[in-house]
Amino acid sequence: SSASSSASSSAFPSASSSASSSPTVPSMAALANTVVSDLRARITVATNGLTCSAGIACNTMLAKIASDYNKPNGQYYVGHDQATIVNFVRSLPMRKIPGVGKVTDRILSEVLHVKTCADMFDARHRIFSTQLFSNGTREWLLSAALGISSAVREDPKHLRQVGPSRKHISCEKTFKSISKTEEMLSVLQRISTSLSHDM
Repeated sequence: SSASSSASSSAFPSASSSASSSPTVPSMAALANTVVSDLRARITVATNGLTCSAGIACNTMLAKIASDYNKPNGQYYVGHDQATIVNFVRSLPMRKIPGVGKVTDRILSEVLHVKTCADMFDARHRIFSTQLFSNGTREWLLSAALGISSAVREDPKHLRQVGPSRKHISCEKTFKSISKTEEMLSVLQRISTSLSHDM
């Protein structure tokens, strides 16, 4: 089951019950680690030696956070069962959540005394009673603190996006050192053409 459906249940299952009800978790972990390891190896070959780190998780938010754990050339598997995910996020600073910027972090830490995801969950009644955030932002912050994420969250009236959303499109190319203006312009032309196709 997904993290969102598991975390929305009224009572958190114990780690033992989660493991016994999900016999495919070990094989899922092995498969995910193998695929990501192969992908990273292919990147190294395709880029003539560049390395990368990767995070493996049940959603992109957790994977992005996990990708910081074994930099510059490693990978980190968060786990897919509810108990493991909750344990992973509990000690995370709220600032580590993609979409929590300096202003939001400052309000959380200095006004509401919330520094970690565990603090957010413990202070959930206080968070939901404050007018410092919209309903959508409060719900997104609490969900993120539990490890629950989707690409875009909207407020109840669907007037604006809350949380991380795509802010830019980029295109990168690794190439040998060049110094001639004509060569530089040619590379820029190819990159800009590639970028325009992605838009």
